[in-house]
Amino acid sequence: GCSGESNFGYQTAQCPDSCERPKFEATCFFTSYMSRAPFFATLCLWVLQLVASAEQTCISDGTCGVEPVTRESLQGPGETGVDWLKYCQWEASMFVTEQGLKLLDIEGNRFWVEGGSEVFWRSYDMDKNRCKVFDVGGHHGHFTAAVEERYGCEVWVFEPFPEFQQHLRQRFADKPHIHVVPYGLDDRDGQITIYHKGDATTTSLSLADSTFTSSTTVQVRTVKTALLEAGLAEVDLMAINCEGCEYSLLHHMLTTEGLQTAFRQIQVQFHLSEFRHLFERCAMRAILSQTHGLVFDFMFSWEMWRRRW
Repeated sequence: GCSGESNFGYQTAQCPDSCERPKFEATCFFTSYMSRAPFFATLCLWVLQLVASAEQTCISDGTCGVEPVTRESLQGPGETGVDWLKYCQWEASMFVTEQGLKLLDIEGNRFWVEGGSEVFWRSYDMDKNRCKVFDVGGHHGHFTAAVEERYGCEVWVFEPFPEFQQHLRQRFADKPHIHVVPYGLDDRDGQITIYHKGDATTTSLSLADSTFTSSTTVQVRTVKTALLEAGLAEVDLMAINCEGCEYSLLHHMLTTEGLQTAFRQIQVQFHLSEFRHLFERCAMRAILSQTHGLVFDFMFSWEMWRRRW
């Protein structure tokens, strides 16, 4: 049996499979993503959920044989030639240790120590007054307003939640080069459910706690549809902060020919609400590294990738 404080559904304890199972999970996700075979990713989830329902899985209170964790290790590789399968297995093993979990908090704090959103402004490579930006998850429009003010970009701000749409339209009513798009971006053209309370929304049941008592059905479109409707073949920056949709959105982008390279810079905030998100994020980074280089990385806070040409 296992005991101790719960982390993402795992328990802190010394259990026989606490080191090996994360390696299996990482390998399963990595292989399915890199083969561009969504069916296998679904199969991985099904098998892992079946196993989880049959036995308790644990976080090791030891080291699982991985090297001591440093900030440099956390930043991860961003260049070609990396053995990404080995790296993802290592990362999975690292984060089933208490030390690794504590360092997740350190990474979030480091973003603010190094300047918060100032990290963005000193990192972007865009031509002023000519740049095109997709802001995915517009909320109240703070990012859209800031990038427009600093760079004069034409911005498409995607916001599926009706109350936020209304606020955005009012805020940018006198900005003809800011387009409020009344849908979200995801892996299909259709509808999804958003859970909300007050000013907070999420697309993930894992992120929605018991206080998220309201839900709304909203419209979503694929990135391909959004590009066609905007009349664009290339976008200078895609900023993604959609409270859980980033996994399905990026999986679709990274496994659909031509979509990955349509964006010169991809900035994303990954949310860690389920343990499998560690493996999904790593696999996505492996695919991104084939065409983009890592510019900055604050694990599960913000990271940005820039196309190599």
